Amino acid sequence: MTFALSDIITYLSPVVFLYPEIHYVFKWLPFSRYRIGEPEIIADAPYRVEPNRDLPVLLLVKDADKHPVRLTRAVITLSGGSNTAVHEIGINDLADSPWWRKIFNVKIPLDWRGQVLSVDVQIDYQIGGNNKTLHNDNCFGLSHDRLKVLAAKDPTPAFENWFQGDLHFHTDYTSDQVEFGAPMDASVEMAYALGLSFFAATDHSYDLDDYEDNYLLNDPVLKKWKRSREEIKTLNKVNKDRMVIIPGEEVSCSNEEGRNVHCLVLDHDDFLPGSGDSAERWFRTDAELTIGDVAKKVSSSGLMIAAHPKDPVPLLEKILIRRGQWTDTDCRTKGISGLQILNGLDNGAFTEGLAQWVRQLRDGSRSYIFAGNDAHGNFNRYRQVKIPMLQLNEIENHQAFGWARTVVWLDQDALTVKNIIKHLRCGHAVVSNGPLTVFTVHNENGEIFRIGETATGNNFKLMLRSKSNAALGSFSEIKVIAGQIGKQEAVVDKFQSQSHFIEHEFTVSSAAFSYFRCEARTFENLFCYTNPIWIEKR
Repeated sequence: MTFALSDIITYLSPVVFLYPEIHYVFKWLPFSRYRIGEPEIIADAPYRVEPNRDLPVLLLVKDADKHPVRLTRAVITLSGGSNTAVHEIGINDLADSPWWRKIFNVKIPLDWRGQVLSVDVQIDYQIGGNNKTLHNDNCFGLSHDRLKVLAAKDPTPAFENWFQGDLHFHTDYTSDQVEFGAPMDASVEMAYALGLSFFAATDHSYDLDDYEDNYLLNDPVLKKWKRSREEIKTLNKVNKDRMVIIPGEEVSCSNEEGRNVHCLVLDHDDFLPGSGDSAERWFRTDAELTIGDVAKKVSSSGLMIAAHPKDPVPLLEKILIRRGQWTDTDCRTKGISGLQILNGLDNGAFTEGLAQWVRQLRDGSRSYIFAGNDAHGNFNRYRQVKIPMLQLNEIENHQAFGWARTVVWLDQDALTVKNIIKHLRCGHAVVSNGPLTVFTVHNENGEIFRIGETATGNNFKLMLRSKSNAALGSFSEIKVIAGQIGKQEAVVDKFQSQSHFIEHEFTVSSAAFSYFRCEARTFENLFCYTNPIWIEKR
């Protein structure tokens, strides 16, 4: 009897992300409580829809090549308050390929806006000569409850030339024994409904080098990786000026302690291998590249970001696949633009990542913060394998696509991959999960300096703008924070406001501050944290 390391990791890992792969079983123990003789059939929708945009409902069918199914009808029921609307849609499609999907665009009545809607997706289908019906998914042991969608009345807060996106997202090119992501074309429609302008397709390095029809074997000619780049180019051409997909990769690499950590590599020309924590090979947990190796390769083209640097690592993953966290020394590696400290949750890992970044600023590093969600599809409900082969689990709006956002200033540049990368590299960005705060610094000569830039002069004035809306809440606290190299940060201005739009002016004293940054939170506990503007006295 032989045991694959991937089987052991799958069995011992406490959770893995959605969507759950329900057909895989261990070779040495071919049993699964949630395995069924059907393809995965999952309905999904964004957790929020911008005003004046339809609700896209995704119907996703995976592994229908193994279990062909005829989809006959969809019945989508929207409920809000005392209102109910039923949309019956004939399908009559045979799904017999590895991936099948369809999006149904549902109109939301104007007077339904400003409330959370319940969305029930009934699917009638035929398989094995039997007529069957499901609601929202056919995953064994899950609730099949209605999806919850905020039909926004007010648009996401925005300022001119600032664009919102998700820098950490997994598509259907991430697919293995326990998880798979969402098709890229469907993700474009979800992103548009959410009010995003871009997202990064950051599939695992150890998934992108697999054969397209076998995730257990590596392909030396990288057909899967090459196909992903071509699909991104095609979709960007089709959706020009509407949505941008940044080609990316989540690379597993080795930190200073010899442990496997992840980095986001965006818009790099070549594939970078990283399989140290893939669990594909027994006792082979050494990464092909160190953090420094990746940084050197990316320096000529692309952008490198430390992914979720302080996310906790389960004990068994530390032992069996040598996973670890980014150390302060790792984060100071030359060539890294910054840290993705916000990973879909406002939790301890975010707080620790923020503290790690502040330590870098105090040491004089010009480092930036970014946000993403690490969603594998996961537009609304987080469905996961909780206990492999025994139990699935689900959580509402957990690490949902588009919840944590990187908001980038493009000046007058067009919305393109190259321009987004250029401005991210310069730190022209803030992180947010709703409200938006930006600021500028003005010197005595009237020169204006923006987030990520260095202000020169002797006397400075800070101009701050913050925007929220009724759903996000008014501002419970806005802080202007000043830092000096080698010293603790200081809050130099703090206030709250019942208004959803604030313009605030703050005169900077002659103290020798090295940088300024801002933090804002609302009474709904939603927030925006800016990158710094650095100060140099003439």
